[in-house]
Amino acid sequence: KVNFYAPFYLTKSLLPLLKKSNSGYILNIGSLVSKVSFPFNSVYAATKSALNGFTQGLRLELRKYNIKVGIIHTGVINTSFQESYQKEANQMPSFLILKPEKVADSCVKMIQKQQNIKYLYKPILWIMKFKQLI
Repeated sequence: KVNFYAPFYLTKSLLPLLKKSNSGYILNIGSLVSKVSFPFNSVYAATKSALNGFTQGLRLELRKYNIKVGIIHTGVINTSFQESYQKEANQMPSFLILKPEKVADSCVKMIQKQQNIKYLYKPILWIMKFKQLI
C-alpha cells in the first residue's frame, strides 16, 4: 500500500498549494519492475506500475499549472530490507546493487533539472528483460 498510496495521498494533500503557487515539482520513486517484473515480485511490481501510471497522468494534468512531475526508476538498492531479501532470493550479483547515496544524488539532480523520467542503472532493466526470455 505504501508504494502507491503514500505518494498518492501526499500529492493530493499538497496539490492545492502547488496549484496556488502556479509552479512546483513532484518526484516519485518508481522501480524498474514497473517495466519488467519477475516471479514472486508481482505485488510490488503492481504497486510501482500503478505509481508509474499515476505519475504519467499527473504530469499531463498539471502541465497547465506549470507543475512538473517526474519519476525515477531505480534498480535494487542496498538497504536493510534488500539485504534480508537478498539472503533468501540470492538472485542479484552485488555489483548490480545500487548504493543509497547514488540514488539520492540522482534524485537531487532530477529535482534540480526538473526531469520527467530517469532510469537508474539501465543494465539491470536489460538483464531483467533477458531473464524473462530464458
